[in-house]
Amino acid sequence: MAGRWQPPVLELTKHIDTEYAPGERRLVLVPLVFAEGCRLYSTDDPEVFALSFQARGAAALREPAEPVAEDRLGLMLGRGRAAVLRELGGPLSTAGLADRLGLAPSTVSEHLSVLAEAGVVTRHRVGRSVYYQLTDTGRSLLALLAGEGVLAAVA
Repeated sequence: MAGRWQPPVLELTKHIDTEYAPGERRLVLVPLVFAEGCRLYSTDDPEVFALSFQARGAAALREPAEPVAEDRLGLMLGRGRAAVLRELGGPLSTAGLADRLGLAPSTVSEHLSVLAEAGVVTRHRVGRSVYYQLTDTGRSLLALLAGEGVLAAVA
């Protein structure tokens, strides 16, 4: 089963021969952190059914609790901000980065704001979207901490 939330409608694609009218039964939403998928369950109460779904950001729990000592960028900036910085090979929107990293757009937006304030990324508005990309300072920082040539990174 797949589900999609488009406020104010919860849309479910189910492969069972049952239909529920709005308001007919109460719905209990169960976020899954350590499992994947979307499932519809019956409960002991005939007026209630439960729907499980993959919680956003659950992938972050699968990462190591502490940055690896060799990850100098992660130690300095934090794993989330370092991941955002590394992913910016070319211009990307907040939503594009969030999708690639499996993070909430609000989390990525917060990281990008800090990185822009530090001068390692720039913002460019195109219509309703804002695109971010590395500055020479950002490329130099990545190269320096990766042990690469800084001058080659900005050439």
